[in-house]
Amino acid sequence: MLDMTDFRYRPVTSKLDITLLVGNGFDIRMLNRFRRPATTFSAFLDYERMVLNRKIDDDPILAHLSKGLAAKRDQDTVSTEPPAPDDPIHWADVEAAILACIQEVEDQVAPNDDAQREQLVDLLNRVEMLRADFSDYLGEIVTAPLLRSINHWANQRPDNQEDLTSAVLNQSRGGGVRAPKDASSNLNTLRCFNRDLRTLAPEAYAHFRFDSLANYYDIMAVTVFNFNYTTLLDNYLAMTKANFDPHIFPQAPTNFVYQVPAQTKGGHWKTYHDYLITTVIHPHGLAAVPSSMMFGIDNIDQLNRHVALSEIDRHAGLAGIEQLFAKPYLVQDELNYRQQLQATELFVAFGLSFGRSDDWWWRQVLLRMSQTISPEALIPPYGDSIHRDKQRHKPAYQPELIIYHYAPEASSELLALEGVYSRLQAQLDAETAQLVAQRRLLADKGGDVDAIDARLAQADQLTLLPFEVLAQRIYIIPFDDDTPLNCFDLPRS
Repeated sequence: MLDMTDFRYRPVTSKLDITLLVGNGFDIRMLNRFRRPATTFSAFLDYERMVLNRKIDDDPILAHLSKGLAAKRDQDTVSTEPPAPDDPIHWADVEAAILACIQEVEDQVAPNDDAQREQLVDLLNRVEMLRADFSDYLGEIVTAPLLRSINHWANQRPDNQEDLTSAVLNQSRGGGVRAPKDASSNLNTLRCFNRDLRTLAPEAYAHFRFDSLANYYDIMAVTVFNFNYTTLLDNYLAMTKANFDPHIFPQAPTNFVYQVPAQTKGGHWKTYHDYLITTVIHPHGLAAVPSSMMFGIDNIDQLNRHVALSEIDRHAGLAGIEQLFAKPYLVQDELNYRQQLQATELFVAFGLSFGRSDDWWWRQVLLRMSQTISPEALIPPYGDSIHRDKQRHKPAYQPELIIYHYAPEASSELLALEGVYSRLQAQLDAETAQLVAQRRLLADKGGDVDAIDARLAQADQLTLLPFEVLAQRIYIIPFDDDTPLNCFDLPRS
């Protein structure tokens, strides 16, 4: 949690939370443009064979992938990642291969048998070995010179300048308050999603309401969830002193401008002077810290097919061993990240898939989008501003989602998200039914049902709006490698 104490003595109107969800599509595009080998699993398999001389057939996970026997990706899985050349294996396939290996052990040996336990422990160790090898592979692909090149390019401005000079230092409109047309790509990535939406999907932008929240002295808190093991995105976003000065004005504390289309003809943009706070999080770990890399299954519901969720005990039964393959269980997504996702006003997704492997994240997005936020809730308890009264009289707001989609058609993505929605609704219904049954049983025995009633009250707050209602606030930006973007842009060839 950020310490906002410093803002007690600054003018503050609202705090707007923007969450960027960035997947492997970013790395694939960036490595392709810099003519580097891909961080795909197909390339990694070649590395395993040629460099490490590993016998692929001796590893059940790699054997599934190498022979094309991995479980097919879910029919409702859609990828926003650009296709890597000659790459038949996706991250969803890797997770499917691990899942297939777990299920083979479950099906071949009696549940809770010691032999089954030993086989699952052996599979866990093989996953750990795979993780270590993949960390070595990424270390050879993502080198320090490459990271410097990406950072150098991302900090270049349209005038081809990047470095801090005395002329730049003397500019009254430098740093984060530089207009988007004069700014670097990394700075624009944090604020120009509305420009991309307006340019590439103008019909969708007509319904976009986040810009109506903008005001002077807003705190724009941008949290970036980087699902890649590399730091390509981190280096892309890291701004030089010439492109961002946290205290650029001696008289005003703002350091950033956010622009929205003016309500006048002529294509002008209204500029708000605000505060920028940026945080980058790697929920699945970093290749530079191999033990932090989470390899396994994202969707816990795919495990423990033979065991009721209420019976899972890692220390007392086999089901607990299976949980050690689940990334949300190990990362503690609910504890570490749910609060941030449930405080978000705008989600922006780039390079992610929409299958079961990412279900937990998309469920949090859909739950948040089903909530209604009063203008008063956006006004923090610290600081003050002459613009707060105007903010209080704005209409209630419901969170929105922008998806950058590497394809001309957007309908497939909405279908995939609808599948996530259906699974989430079924999960919520099942959890509520279980609580109701527990309450009835406890009441029949004359027990205290207050705790269950409290949980049922919380469940009532998790009611999903109909998907067709949510879909009206899901905006798709189609693009390809030749599309000029303001956010996540590439060097021009």
